[in-house]
Amino acid sequence: MQGVISFGAVIVLAGTFAWAAAAKVIRFPQWRDALRALALPVPVEAVALWGVPAAEAAVVAAIAGGAAKVGAAGALALLAAFSLLLFSVRRTHGRRVPCGCFGRASTRDASIMFVRNAALALCATAVLAGPEDLDPGGRAGMPGAAEFWPAVLVAVGVIAAALVLWQVDAAARRRRR
Repeated sequence: MQGVISFGAVIVLAGTFAWAAAAKVIRFPQWRDALRALALPVPVEAVALWGVPAAEAAVVAAIAGGAAKVGAAGALALLAAFSLLLFSVRRTHGRRVPCGCFGRASTRDASIMFVRNAALALCATAVLAGPEDLDPGGRAGMPGAAEFWPAVLVAVGVIAAALVLWQVDAAARRRRR
């Protein structure tokens, strides 16, 4: 049973961090604006602009590369950093804080973000506490080392396809105006 829980948790982590990284890349201007709204020191903002999506993608790459525990540890570190930043930002911005995480909202309720981070931290903890082999039934396990680069290429392809679709959508909206 623990293997099934860990397997589900690793899927949730990979999906969430892939979505977060892709959203930042696809909606880059909104991500940049959210960072600026946080009023971080300029060097921190410059590193975070590309560093955060890269770190999120690294979590996904570790999981896809068969190192789920490494990915979960990275996810926990990111979640801890995000939560500390969120705590600090909430004191200056109030309940609604700037967010470039997912979707179209430019601000989110900090309480919901804390709950989301806690749920993801529980998933990461389940992966870390789970068995080394996350294949619950001997059928569909995590990709091994040989599948790492194909998995990365697929992820890049999906992000590129999403970017093309976003550009097509933006062009269609401009024509309607």
